[in-house]
Amino acid sequence: KGGQKQEDIDIDGSGGEKVPINTARADKNKRQRTSCGETGHSHNMKTRRVRKEEADLDQRRTTEECIRWAKTETDYDRAKSLINKLYVLSLRYGIVDKFYEKEPHDAPSYTEFKKTVKSLRELVNYRIKTNAISLTIKTDIVFMDNPCYNEHGQSRETKRSRQTVEEIYKFEYRMRTLQLQTCSVCRENKLEFSSKDKRHDMHE
Repeated sequence: KGGQKQEDIDIDGSGGEKVPINTARADKNKRQRTSCGETGHSHNMKTRRVRKEEADLDQRRTTEECIRWAKTETDYDRAKSLINKLYVLSLRYGIVDKFYEKEPHDAPSYTEFKKTVKSLRELVNYRIKTNAISLTIKTDIVFMDNPCYNEHGQSRETKRSRQTVEEIYKFEYRMRTLQLQTCSVCRENKLEFSSKDKRHDMHE
């Protein structure tokens, strides 16, 4: 009954401390843990989240939804050209993560677009001014090739494919900015970032 008090179980029969019966499903799940130390419920939640993320990576890049604020074809083309230029520069200087952080392509208005573009330009110009290491990108790579808003471009590239390309450039940039130092005593080799690269990280 609703008003009846839940009975307790005497575990060892000694009449000592009693443990309440697990009547609620949530309480039961809290006590059932996997070999990784997780409850069955949290493990299932994590598995579903990973599957959802993996399925999303296999979807086509919907760049036709970018630059939704543009009213004319001229405005759209100018913004698209600028975004593609900033994207390539971000790859060259190892700051493609900053490109996705600022999201100039996803700006809701022209004012926000100008603000994010200015911020990205400052990051790129700082690296150019300080003679930062840059990669030579010989492949023809663009962030978006759509002729106009809400119209598909020629590319059918998936998010996973583009992520793979970006990770390759990020790894190459990281290798280019590492320096090998050899200890004069023990002759042990150690990879270190140069002081110039540390200043770049601080600037970000």
